[in-house]
Amino acid sequence: MTGAWSAPALKGRRPHRPVTVVASLRWIERKRPLQVVRAFAQAVRSTPGCDAVLAMYGDGPLRDRLAREVADSGLAERISLVGRVERSELARAFTHADIYLQTSPADSFGISTLEARSAGLAVVALRSSGVSDFVTDGVDGLLADDDAGLARELAALLGDDELLERIKAHNYEIAPLPEWGSVVQMNVEAYRRAIGLKGAR
Repeated sequence: MTGAWSAPALKGRRPHRPVTVVASLRWIERKRPLQVVRAFAQAVRSTPGCDAVLAMYGDGPLRDRLAREVADSGLAERISLVGRVERSELARAFTHADIYLQTSPADSFGISTLEARSAGLAVVALRSSGVSDFVTDGVDGLLADDDAGLARELAALLGDDELLERIKAHNYEIAPLPEWGSVVQMNVEAYRRAIGLKGAR
């Protein structure tokens, strides 16, 4: 587990209308917060009768651009730019959410994503990021190869209650990292990946 971020006991099928999608990230270019909004908007538009909201946690120099992106999305009433909060408040938010959306291929490990997974959220993320080290496609969440895939996989969860609840139930009951040795190895691999990316520039 990840310190204080232990998975709560499974409480059965929780009502999840609207479905709550969350993202926690720095609002900088490398983290691609604009793509969070775009993927959510595309997923909602492609899912008939979809009842979903998005809450974004974080802050950074892209705040104004992000606010404009939300306003231009046509879904401003469904999207909340919460801003930066204490970790305890974010932990509480995770307990009331359903899906964690991660859009940055630059994340070598994805601590926030791991915390969300540990809290029982289904994860939608890019396969090329470090998230694939602890999220198995179709088990802990859904992994995409590109931005279009992110919207498509998010739409799949928004439109399929059975799939969403199955992944959430698995994530409540099964720890993502049963041994701390796994964490060490994953960090080693993350550093190797970062070194490789730097050398490729």
